[in-house]
Amino acid sequence: MDIMSTSGCGRFAALVAATPNVSDVFQQRLVAGGGGLTLFCPDDKAVDAFVPTFRALADGVRANVLLDHGVAARYDRAQLAPFAWVALRTLAVADNETQTVLVRDRGDGISLWLGPTWPRDGQATVTKTISSSEAPLALYVVDAVLLRRQKPDGGDDAAACGGELGWPLYCWTVAVVEVLTSRLQDLLMRVG
Repeated sequence: MDIMSTSGCGRFAALVAATPNVSDVFQQRLVAGGGGLTLFCPDDKAVDAFVPTFRALADGVRANVLLDHGVAARYDRAQLAPFAWVALRTLAVADNETQTVLVRDRGDGISLWLGPTWPRDGQATVTKTISSSEAPLALYVVDAVLLRRQKPDGGDDAAACGGELGWPLYCWTVAVVEVLTSRLQDLLMRVG
């Protein structure tokens, strides 16, 4: 909490402290043998804009919104850099399924999306990276709150791709098309 507060994420730290069980989940990752923690911590400006929406959410949804900003291992930038896209499991669980955050490191910056489908532009961009030598923690300050897009039926994009068979074909198709489109755009920018 102290590292978040002194890194420009004090408002996010306050939400974590005020939401039952969330700080306990984060803390369990930081104790010896806990496996480490990566936090994508929204800056104070982003949280201020999000607070009215956050207050309107149900308690369980609030906890998952906050837990979607944490990953159950420590990932330094050097570990993310070799990959164009990385899907990391967040600490949030919805409908008994783990959730993912998609991380794209373009070399000049890192963009984030909540999976499994994503828009062309990132939902959030990393503005600062802080690693703690005291604890197994990597903290990335981001410029927006990560929030799963809600569907009209009350579900979200991630839930729409779940079910007994796992990820339906259309979700894989959307994901593959978006990755190929992005890679083609990158290639065209390099060539042009």
